[in-house]
Amino acid sequence: MDQRENILDAALKQFAAHGYRRATLERVAAEVGLGTTALYYYFKNKMDLFKAVSEREGADILTALEAAVERETDPGRRLRAFCLIRFKLLAEKYEVLQISERVHRELLELSQKIQVSVHQSEGALLEKIIHQGIQTGLFKKVDVPLLAAFIQQTFRYLDAPWGYFSGRKELEKRVDFALDILLHGLEARA
Repeated sequence: MDQRENILDAALKQFAAHGYRRATLERVAAEVGLGTTALYYYFKNKMDLFKAVSEREGADILTALEAAVERETDPGRRLRAFCLIRFKLLAEKYEVLQISERVHRELLELSQKIQVSVHQSEGALLEKIIHQGIQTGLFKKVDVPLLAAFIQQTFRYLDAPWGYFSGRKELEKRVDFALDILLHGLEARA
């Protein structure tokens, strides 16, 4: 692993533990055995470092989402895979990094402003799944960009609480519930 990746790993730990405001370049540098001024060779400032961490994490999530979706052929199963892997990755980050809700909210606000390209790529992947569902007749014709945006907004609302659910079965149960409502609505069918 190169030094830049080591710095990003150390910065991720610091941001997760302390939030953006309380994380310091001194702590990041100390963790990788550098002086603080050496960090400026790699990053302009703390925000540049945070941006790099956010972009890397976003790219990792997007790669995992694409892989999970590609393993499925049915559009409904692809949508389920998309949801499951997205929430599973978030839950793992909570657990591994032990991010408090306060720190999570602070980092989420900052990273959402930064990760426009990841958000757009995630939206494009959702749109692709929805289009496939329409083409196969599994989904009815809808405003695809609007539905993809709705799903993304719903995820943002659910990100923090869903990250705290324990166990894969609990996560699957809640994702299946949400997808059932999304795909079939609330109406009782006879």
